[in-house]
Amino acid sequence: MTARLMVEAYNAMGLDAFSVGAYDLSLGVDFLLELQKRAAFPVLSANLLDPHGVPYFEGFRVVSVAGFRVALVGLLDDDLKRSKIPGAEKIRVEPPLKTASRLIPLLVGEKRPDLLVVLTDMMDRDLRKLALSGLPIDVIVGSSRRNQLSVPAQVGGALICTLDRGGKTLGRIDVAEGDGTAPRFRNTFVPLMEKRFPDHPAIAALVSKALERVKELQSKAIPQAASSAAEGCGQEFVGARSCRQCHPGRYDHWEGTPHADAYAVLRAKGREFDTECLACHTVAYECSDGEVDRRSIERFANVQCESCHGPGSVHAASEGKAPVEKGLACPKCHTPERSNEEGVIRKANKVCADSGAPTGN
Repeated sequence: MTARLMVEAYNAMGLDAFSVGAYDLSLGVDFLLELQKRAAFPVLSANLLDPHGVPYFEGFRVVSVAGFRVALVGLLDDDLKRSKIPGAEKIRVEPPLKTASRLIPLLVGEKRPDLLVVLTDMMDRDLRKLALSGLPIDVIVGSSRRNQLSVPAQVGGALICTLDRGGKTLGRIDVAEGDGTAPRFRNTFVPLMEKRFPDHPAIAALVSKALERVKELQSKAIPQAASSAAEGCGQEFVGARSCRQCHPGRYDHWEGTPHADAYAVLRAKGREFDTECLACHTVAYECSDGEVDRRSIERFANVQCESCHGPGSVHAASEGKAPVEKGLACPKCHTPERSNEEGVIRKANKVCADSGAPTGN
């Protein structure tokens, strides 16, 4: 459903081209081929081949942008986790540097484009190898989820740019004709989490419709009450109200923090049953072999004490004699993809330890 939503959104945006990455093969190449039929834009991958060595998709596309002829080349990293790809036996991936060395000279030989851009999910070290290969590449855009956001760098004759993880920023490159033959670039990362930019009405409508359908499906998948004796995490986790009995100062402080309303944020967005969100916005989800139900989710809603300190039943039963984890598990949820906060560990004390109460309160 998410993949189809993305194609619809890209169609509405007027996308010039889409380069296949490893994540796009997570449902198999057959699914991707079916998805391509919905696309109003070309799907590119010069080195994704069938067992006979025939490419599944176009290798490149030349588009016209503001009077510039821009060649877009798609290359897939050959370091795939094939065990996670359905029907992996149907695909071969030629080493991307080998493909580039064969394809790009042919592309340039026909009629040199004003700009040659490679779209790829290769790792940083391979991006640099490609840039230093001597091929007439102007820009390399790396989309690997394993890459960290880095400042664009001129390596060899190519400008290397890597995308931000999680879509937190929009990468923009302004191109102008240089004094000689090489174009001049100006790079900008536009932050999208600052709420400065309103949602596009047409795209927002597509997303809203998809989220409603996702909510409907996920709400049906989570039962009202567990059918087994084990109710998710309820046998190990005791909940923040139990912690309050011995730590009233910390509890009262926590109640005034955003963590205490984390589940309400999901409700407001209609995503209270979104399995990708529940793990961080509740305590109960994904923490035992028991069957998770709505009752346990409601009981352990929000980011509570045990989100950082772990299950507290033994600690509570021993009246505090058995220790709990020290906490500060912030990076578990405040990942670079999800959070725009810097130094979340340094800010963690404001949530719990700055309660103004002694440790035992």
